[in-house]
Amino acid sequence: MLAAGWIVGPIEEIRVKTPLLIGLLVLTLSIGCQSQNATEPAPVIRELPPQSFTPVWSSPLALQKSNPAIALHVRENQVFVYSKDHTSYVLNRRGGQIEHAETVQTLANLAPPVVQSDQIIYPTNTTLAIYDFKGKLVRTVQLPASMRSNGAAGLDDLIVLGTDNSKGGRIVAMDLTREYDTPRWELMTRRGVSSTPAILQGAMYAASEDGGVYAVNRERTAIWPVPGGVFHTDGPILADVVVDEYGVYIASTDSKLYCLGRADGKVRWQYFAGSQLTAAPAVTDDFVYQLVPGEGMVAITKTQGDYNRTSKWTVKEARLFLAEDKTYAYFRSTANRIIAVEKASGSVKFQSETKFDLFGSNTFDSTIYVGRKSGKIYALTVVLVPGKTGELVLFPAESTLASN
Repeated sequence: MLAAGWIVGPIEEIRVKTPLLIGLLVLTLSIGCQSQNATEPAPVIRELPPQSFTPVWSSPLALQKSNPAIALHVRENQVFVYSKDHTSYVLNRRGGQIEHAETVQTLANLAPPVVQSDQIIYPTNTTLAIYDFKGKLVRTVQLPASMRSNGAAGLDDLIVLGTDNSKGGRIVAMDLTREYDTPRWELMTRRGVSSTPAILQGAMYAASEDGGVYAVNRERTAIWPVPGGVFHTDGPILADVVVDEYGVYIASTDSKLYCLGRADGKVRWQYFAGSQLTAAPAVTDDFVYQLVPGEGMVAITKTQGDYNRTSKWTVKEARLFLAEDKTYAYFRSTANRIIAVEKASGSVKFQSETKFDLFGSNTFDSTIYVGRKSGKIYALTVVLVPGKTGELVLFPAESTLASN
């Protein structure tokens, strides 16, 4: 079925030739003050047509080609941009100002950051690098074994992650208040722990490649009244655990997506995908979006429906959830464009003609965060009704897009 919509055209690039070293010097003298090249054209303010994109802000990091931006992570108050040399550029999420930048010493890639009330933790394969909110290294904590999980989760003074062990996997809680003997406890699993744990209201949820899902408190006591205190799926779990007030979401290679009760570990509902699930779902107020290999992105109603859920719709070309508003959900497509999907019908209504290199998943509000390897980062908002004025960086054009 073909649906009429809009295509948004190329971004009007603003070139910044200031070397990174000078940019960081300016940052040291005045945090948040970003200079622009004198040859940069002034933005044109105009009335914006519906279904177009306009920047909330843009932040040029002006990275060298030999040191491109490789990852973008959205947190509640910051956007983190990682470059190839393991430098993390910390941007204010609402304004785009560079708050600080730090280069983390590691031979492996940086895992996504864990932001605590007064510090930022960068997990590496062997350490936890802890920085304050001014970008100063506070300390480096050695892990008891090589980190295996995709990332880590934090609760006050504890950081929970998965590590390798010669006799099986381990879920480890690192106590950052201790100078020595930092692991507060370890929980042994029969196989490795690749999934990133999740924490909510003092409860810690983790999953293992043995198919087990574990729920414990700060002292490692099981909180689910199920046999052994562990919920079991029928296949290894590789996807990160997701938790919210409604439930714990587990995507398993047994082809099911489970929604478990946070307090009891019982299945609230399950979705049969028909193929092994290895990507974590994106969970919003009304929907759970799950990437299914060979099918695309499926939308599942979160709080209403049968025990055996069916998908509300599927969009074959969607790959990563980016943000949503009342009308649309926005995704990265297989072509590395932004696509807007009508939540009521699953129809693709408009997309960006421009391709991007970096995409960040944002479940906090409707802002879309994308970027380029050069370090140019955009926070975009979508114009849905006429009458708004601003800088038009992505302009609409008539098109038809296939939806599934």
